[in-house]
Amino acid sequence: MLPEIYRFFILNYVIKDGRYFFHEIYATKLQREAYETYLLAVETFDAEKY
Repeated sequence: MLPEIYRFFILNYVIKDGRYFFHEIYATKLQREAYETYLLAVETFDAEKY
């Protein structure tokens, strides 16, 4: 379950509020990585498992 919690954290805070917590250049890099890695993984999420 920990990977799903971490994914929620990344998607919620890095994408939504990353510009408030990180330098603009770093926030943009993290947001791009979050879209490419963690958002695509939502399609394979199996809620029944939890």
